[in-house]
Amino acid sequence: MELDFQLLKTEILDDLIYRGQTVDIGAPQLYGGLVLGQAVYSAAQSVSKDRLIHSLHAYFILPGDPYAPVIYQVDPIREGKSFSTRRVVATQHGKAIFNMSASFQIGELGIEHQQDHEEVVGPEHLKNLREINLEAASRSEGVIKERLENWSQIKWPIEIRPIDPIDPINPVKKRPKSGIWFRVLADISNESLAYRQACLACISDYMLLSTALLPHGITWLKGVRQAASLDHAMWFHEPFMGASWMLYMMDSPKAGNSRGLTRGSVYDPSGKLITSIVQEGLIRT
Repeated sequence: MELDFQLLKTEILDDLIYRGQTVDIGAPQLYGGLVLGQAVYSAAQSVSKDRLIHSLHAYFILPGDPYAPVIYQVDPIREGKSFSTRRVVATQHGKAIFNMSASFQIGELGIEHQQDHEEVVGPEHLKNLREINLEAASRSEGVIKERLENWSQIKWPIEIRPIDPIDPINPVKKRPKSGIWFRVLADISNESLAYRQACLACISDYMLLSTALLPHGITWLKGVRQAASLDHAMWFHEPFMGASWMLYMMDSPKAGNSRGLTRGSVYDPSGKLITSIVQEGLIRT
């Protein structure tokens, strides 16, 4: 079970039609972040290189099949002087599983400001997610032990170090705020910015919805019957190299009607705000 960022590079089948390969990471359905990243990469191939994605709005319509390729149809619905708009529909087995609208812009100068993140401990002395899951597995048994061990065996293209980790088998109620440090294991700094942004889109779907569980003292192992990403929006503010630790701060302002709303901000090592994210997901308990 291995997720490789190279899977984000979709294959051109025809004009504005692309194919992405998939992988089983041990979940019941295809990892949504992979579809999101492939859609971003596909859309970026249809615009001129001087236009970079600045926002996207996506809906996850049906669970994806991790054993079948995904076909991406890109619709160039607008080509303006400064902005290009693209609509992307992803299909498997003849059915739409995902759609996305994305906007690209040429570089322009203008006013600048940002809201800085709160002070947090650095990644140097934090345990990574694999170590946390293995330690929890050593204290558990049966199906829970098996699931934690399986999670630990998945090879992710990033290393994740939670700032204030929860105990996955004995969670306590906390305020709906969380943060992780993450770094891409491969050197992607020489790749195109479009590819790096696709990598960030792929990462952004991981762990974000978990923030909505914190006030309720539940985890994906205990207390959640069904969960899925429903919609996802991103705003890309600044370019980034992807060669160092990056900070992903998350919060959840609201949960209700079996849905949780979550927000995220990604900062580079200098503290510059790179990307803002909002996601709503299904959470049935």
